[in-house]
Amino acid sequence: MHKGEVVELHPTQIVVGYKEVELKEARLEGMTEKELDLYLQEHPFPVVTGPRNRKFMIDHHHLGLALVRRKHKHCYYNAVHEFHTIPPDKFFRVMSVMELLYLGGPDGKLMSVTQIPKRVEDLVDDPYRSLAGVCRDAGGFTKVHTPYSEFQWASFFRDRIIIDKQDWEGTVKHAVQLAGTIEAKFLPGFIGLV
Repeated sequence: MHKGEVVELHPTQIVVGYKEVELKEARLEGMTEKELDLYLQEHPFPVVTGPRNRKFMIDHHHLGLALVRRKHKHCYYNAVHEFHTIPPDKFFRVMSVMELLYLGGPDGKLMSVTQIPKRVEDLVDDPYRSLAGVCRDAGGFTKVHTPYSEFQWASFFRDRIIIDKQDWEGTVKHAVQLAGTIEAKFLPGFIGLV
């Protein structure tokens, strides 16, 4: 495990759920510096070392943005792949083939690799990604280590739910109910039928 600065980590996706980032910020806010340091050691960022030894985070984008918003500088990371010898013009192609990128945009449509933000603080909001994360935390489905599984759930909800910002709790309840239906049984982390 290595110690570094959050701002040195580059995203491998375009969007996060801002509501989920806010929930992470609230959780971090109640921690002392020592508790936060221990938490970050227990949740190191998995990274790929790319061209020019740049570090690309392949998970924990929500945590990264929460830390940046709180102006917290350091983090811990583990290099899971060393791709620094891959030519820059082939790097993202390799990342894509290995499913280490997610190119869905805020409307769920695929975007270009050139639209991945260079900095964590430039990640874009996708409310359906927030809905998927909160639904998971409410017991709608379980966390699995399938790449970008929450984005699959976000796409599922995007086609079936209109988010009511005035009734977020009602929207989450609806999502949890949908997550238990036969329509969702092929999604990663499916728990069972309601």
